[in-house]
Amino acid sequence: MGHGGVRLRASLAATLVVALALAAASIAFILLQRHQLQASLTDVARQQASDAAGQASRQGTAIDLSAGGGDQSLIQVVDGARSVVAASPSVEGEPPVVDVAPAPGKVAVVTSSRLPIGEGESFVVVAQGTESPDGPLV
Repeated sequence: MGHGGVRLRASLAATLVVALALAAASIAFILLQRHQLQASLTDVARQQASDAAGQASRQGTAIDLSAGGGDQSLIQVVDGARSVVAASPSVEGEPPVVDVAPAPGKVAVVTSSRLPIGEGESFVVVAQGTESPDGPLV
């Protein structure tokens, strides 16, 4: 083999190294974007849970969630007996979507893919405990 064969192998090796570096950088970028999106969605869910807990602390089981959140968002209010006492339209009539019951003033964040919406997609679920005129609610 002459100089042409060595040059070709060196060019192929350099191309392979650059391709691997670009692939690694692309994967890192995608993972970072996914993490940032997940953190942002968790923040939105925390805010919705806080708003619903504030409303439930004043209204108890009489809370009205009929205008709640759209198709990809759901809110349930669960009492101490683990019964759903109020729900947004997307989950009306469903049992509690997760088995998490933080004490009043506490928050639990879990991920679930067993929700009655979203066709098996993973959802972040924020459960916030609160005191109400009707006793503790989540």
